[in-house]
Amino acid sequence: MGRKPADLVFVSAGGDAVESFDDRFGNALRKKFPNYNIQYVKGKIPELITAGQTMDILWDSIGKTYNTLIQYGLNYDMTELMKAHNVDTSGFEPASIDAMRSMSGGGLYGLPVTADVMVTFYNKDLFDRFGIPYPKNGWTWDEAIDIAKRLTRTDGGMQYYGFSYYIDHLVRMNQLSLPYLDAKAEKATVNNDKWKGFIQTAILSQAEVPGYRDGMIRSLDGKFPGGDQFIKTQEAAIYFYQTNQLFKGMPAFNWDIAPLPVFKEAPGIGSQPYPIYFSVAKGSKYKDQAMEVIKYLTSEEFQMEASKKGLVPVLKSEVVKKAFGQESAFKGKHFEAIFYNKMAPVMTKTPYDDDVENPLKQAILNAALGTADINTALRTAEEEGNKAVLQKKTVK
Repeated sequence: MGRKPADLVFVSAGGDAVESFDDRFGNALRKKFPNYNIQYVKGKIPELITAGQTMDILWDSIGKTYNTLIQYGLNYDMTELMKAHNVDTSGFEPASIDAMRSMSGGGLYGLPVTADVMVTFYNKDLFDRFGIPYPKNGWTWDEAIDIAKRLTRTDGGMQYYGFSYYIDHLVRMNQLSLPYLDAKAEKATVNNDKWKGFIQTAILSQAEVPGYRDGMIRSLDGKFPGGDQFIKTQEAAIYFYQTNQLFKGMPAFNWDIAPLPVFKEAPGIGSQPYPIYFSVAKGSKYKDQAMEVIKYLTSEEFQMEASKKGLVPVLKSEVVKKAFGQESAFKGKHFEAIFYNKMAPVMTKTPYDDDVENPLKQAILNAALGTADINTALRTAEEEGNKAVLQKKTVK
C-alpha cells in the first residue's frame, strides 16, 4: 500500500523558504521514500488553484487552517485512511489532535507534526547585574510580576524592561484558552472579566510600573518592548515568545529559558500549542502515498530526529522530549522547561479569529499606553470585531 512511485506536491500558504522545508521535512522524506518525487510549492491558495497547481499534501499552522484548507474546499477527512495505514492518535499530545477534531467536525483533516509553545526567555546577565534570582520551573504570574517590577529600572542612562512580548501569540496561545468568539453565535467575546484579568496580569501589570510606559512612548514608538529589545539591544530582561525563536539566529549572549509563569486558577497549565498540520488534499491522486508520508512524519523515528534539531514534538514520548535540542547550537539550555507545564486546550477556532484578534491587540496596546482604560478598550475591541465579522459575512 502506497509504495508505488508518486509525485507528491506539498503546498503551504505560510511562505516558508524551500530551504526551510527541506531542512525540517523534505530531506528526511526523500531519504525515507526515494521512489517518491517530493516537491514543495508555496503561494496563495486561490492563485495556485486558478493556475491548476496539483496538491497532495497541505501543511500550514493552525492559524491558517480555516482560511486555506477549509475555505477553499481542500479538506479531506483522513479518518479512514488513518485506519487503513494503522495510524493511532493515542500517542499524540491531545491538545493538537483535539483542536483539529473540533475544526473537522469530529473527523481529522490533518495531523500535527510540530507544535510550538510559549516559553520564558531571560537574560541571565541582567538578572545577575541587578541581583535577582533566575525564574524557576513552576513559578507563578505573581512571582513573575514581582521580579519584573524589580528589573524595570533606569541604569546607566538605559531604560530596562522586566517583561517584553510577542503580543500576537501571547494572546493567541493564552493559557486560559480564552476564545475570541462564541463559535455558534459568531460573535466576539473579548469584553469580559476573564479576558480583562488575563490582560491585566500578563501585560498591564508591567505597563503601570514607573518608567515602562514612558519608555514605550519615548523610545519604542508607542510599541511594546519585544524581540529587538531582548535580543539586539538587551534592554529587556524577560521575553515571552515561542520556542521557534531558539533556532532563528539567537545570538550567543547569556540567555536561558524557563516555563511560562502559571495562573492561580490554572496551576501547571502552560500555553496552548500552535501546531503545524499536514493534511491530505481532497483532490490528490496519491492519497495512500500521502498518508504514508504523513504517518512517517508523526512516527517516533522522525519525531526523535526533529526534536534533536529543536522542533517541539507532537508525541507524549518522554524519550523524544528529552532529546530536544541535543543537536542544536544551544545544547545545555534548560530545555526541560518547554515541557514542564501541560499544554492548555486550544481555544475554539473560527474563520473570523483574525477579525477579532486585530482590534483586541490594539485595545491592549491602548490600555498599556494609557490612552484608554481597559474596560473601554475591550468594549471597543468587541464592537469593532463584530463589525469586521459582519462585513466578512456580507462579502461572502
